[in-house]
Amino acid sequence: MFGLAHITLLMVVLIIATIFVYKIYYTYKINKKIQSGEITGKKLVDVSKMVMIAVITGLVIYAGILMYIVDDYATRDISVPRNNYAVIDIADENAYEYISYFGNVELIDASYAKVYNKDENVGYNKEIVESGDYRFTVFTRNSEGDDFHPDFLCFVDYTGGDMEEYMCYSKAGFQSIDSKDDQFYGESSGYIKSNLLYIGNLDKGCQFNITMSLLNEDGEIKYDEAMQQAYKEDKGEFPDSEEYAVKVGKVSIIIK
Repeated sequence: MFGLAHITLLMVVLIIATIFVYKIYYTYKINKKIQSGEITGKKLVDVSKMVMIAVITGLVIYAGILMYIVDDYATRDISVPRNNYAVIDIADENAYEYISYFGNVELIDASYAKVYNKDENVGYNKEIVESGDYRFTVFTRNSEGDDFHPDFLCFVDYTGGDMEEYMCYSKAGFQSIDSKDDQFYGESSGYIKSNLLYIGNLDKGCQFNITMSLLNEDGEIKYDEAMQQAYKEDKGEFPDSEEYAVKVGKVSIIIK
């Protein structure tokens, strides 16, 4: 597709070509009249006037093309990806600790989350999901999204027993609602954290999934062995920690 620069260059070339062709035609007709001695007939447009006509006509056409481009751009549905999230440790209410983020570097600021709480947030619908040894308190916006408020909040609280009994493999990411294709997934492992907050934004037609898999010592050994085998086979296929978990907590977040 021609860009604006190409269109401008094309218009200039056409105007110059039109003037050049007319000048040749004008010179030919004048010389022919002089040779024949003819002094009657239709008067030719002067070359200087023809230059002015060509320029004005070219500008009008160029303005029409420019207006069409601007109108097409203004009415075009331009979607900016919104999928992003951050994970924050909120066990200490006085010192929120940033853990990780995806898609938006501004989410690194953990203090950004302090304006929200687990009880109620104006402009959001609340839902509590109990799954495995976890309670997911989910807030989703009930109006159009903007650049100043997150689309969703998910407070993740561990409700099980001894936190040192298992290792937690947490997985979170975005998925298309229609095709169920994973658009992005991030996974991390470590000791169980009692209180986490997932905060972020969602593209239309996507959902955000969180899975907390708790593995005991035996499960970790088997998972590690399966992972090493996958690296050796080098097929691009890797085991899912969820398959080796003793307990699993999960939730899917959708903006309705």
